[in-house]
Amino acid sequence: MKINQVIYLGFSAIFLLVGISTLVEEWQQRTLDQSFKLVVHTYEVKLNLQDIYKNLVDAESSQRGFIITKDQGFLEPYYSANTKIEGNLDTLSQLLQGNSIQTQRLTNLQNLTNQKLALLEQTINSVRSGESEQFLAWVNSGIGKQLMDNIRSEINRMIEEEQNLLTDRNQRYQAIQKLAIIINWGNFFMVITIGSITSFIVIRVIMNPIQQVTQVLATSSAEIAVATEQQQRLASHQAVSINQTTNAIQQISEGAKQSAEDADHALGKAQQVLDISEHGNQVVQQNLASIAELTDNVENISEQIEVLRQHTVEISTISNLVSSLANQTNILALNASVEAVRAGEAGRGFGLVALEVRKLSDQSRNSAREIDNLVGLIQNSLKSTIEAAQKGTENVKVGMKMTENTANVFVEVADGIKNVVASNQKIAQISEQQAIAIQQIVTATNAINHAAVETASGIQQTQVGTQNLNQAAHTLRVLV
Repeated sequence: MKINQVIYLGFSAIFLLVGISTLVEEWQQRTLDQSFKLVVHTYEVKLNLQDIYKNLVDAESSQRGFIITKDQGFLEPYYSANTKIEGNLDTLSQLLQGNSIQTQRLTNLQNLTNQKLALLEQTINSVRSGESEQFLAWVNSGIGKQLMDNIRSEINRMIEEEQNLLTDRNQRYQAIQKLAIIINWGNFFMVITIGSITSFIVIRVIMNPIQQVTQVLATSSAEIAVATEQQQRLASHQAVSINQTTNAIQQISEGAKQSAEDADHALGKAQQVLDISEHGNQVVQQNLASIAELTDNVENISEQIEVLRQHTVEISTISNLVSSLANQTNILALNASVEAVRAGEAGRGFGLVALEVRKLSDQSRNSAREIDNLVGLIQNSLKSTIEAAQKGTENVKVGMKMTENTANVFVEVADGIKNVVASNQKIAQISEQQAIAIQQIVTATNAINHAAVETASGIQQTQVGTQNLNQAAHTLRVLV
């Protein structure tokens, strides 16, 4: 049997026993909780049964106190007992669900209790109404005592039944507890036995082969260590020689790179200047286009202002016409008023209409005057705006001329910079070709140097691994 199989089977058995022990413990705990709940259930049933009997006794005592004293205050315990008994019966009905025998007994108890309470109520009512003969007949019949004896007997039977159930549950729990203890101790001894057997088998199966392997490893590692030490010395000398050659070529490569970088830097600066000049030329051209558009806009504004001025003249003419109509309307209204006065009472309403027409004509005349004033102000503002637009147009034309001159200067500068860029490009190409050729030499030398370093490193790692292997073999030998 293999080592892993022995270990797997041994520990699997141990884990299985531990799992069984855990399940038994959980089952025991659940059983304990259930038994505790049943015990509490039994005591709740007994307590409610005892409360019913106590409340009946309190109700009967309250009834007797009222019969003797005729004082209504003695009936308060009676009414309180009725409420409490009803609550006790409801609680018992919920607690005894599932137990048919106890449920039947509870029904009998409830009937007896209702009869007892009804009898108490009848005696109280007979005393209140003064029917002493009926009261004495009930007392002499012994019905109340018989009901209390039956109630006491039914309660005792129910308590005895609950006590029997409690005894059975306790016995069952003790049996389960004993079984759990036996299983737990059995698992404990089984774990110890299986663990001991597994350890013995592992020692017998593993130790002897390991002793043989460690002896072989120790011999082989010693031979490998001698061979790797010789190879490491040769590789170290080779790496030093190649490294010196690489350093010399690297210095030449750095000089060529620096020259190429300087040429690229100069080319980049010239290209930046060229880009700036071209950008400036573009900006100037954009300014020319913007100025031309601005000139057109100013001319359009001047034309629109002239049209607006003509409209104000038309508005003024219309306003004068409205004022003239208002004056004529006022004269007609005045004549109508005179005629209304001549007509006497018959023209009185017409006179009022003429008066309102005069008021409207006065308002129209005033509005026409205000419009004339506003038109005058607008015409003055339009005149100033036209003069400002004309001056702006002249200034824009001057700026456009200056911008055209600037654009010509940018074009000449750009042509000169393009010549410089072309020369720098040729220099940069030559420098880059030299740098590429030297870099190829450096790359080849670095590859050789890297291979030598890796060879030396590999030999060193082999030596370290051999030393570790030798140390491991020695450790195993000591342990075995």
